[in-house]
Amino acid sequence: MLCHFKFDAFLFYAGWIFVMTLLVLLFVPETKGIPLASMYQAWEGHWYQRRFEKFGLLKGNGSELGMDFQ
Repeated sequence: MLCHFKFDAFLFYAGWIFVMTLLVLLFVPETKGIPLASMYQAWEGHWYQRRFEKFGLLKGNGSELGMDFQ
């Protein structure tokens, strides 16, 4: 299938790169200047991740999973 695309193969892959870039811009929050131990704060303020806070999935520092970041 891809052998018959010729120039369209470039447009095909460029389209997917565009879609992936949009997903990263929308769903990955800015974490510049935030220490690793308090990374949950970046996710708490994110528009998409706020809906998961009511389940308590973003609380904690990772010590309950055996990850101590201090």
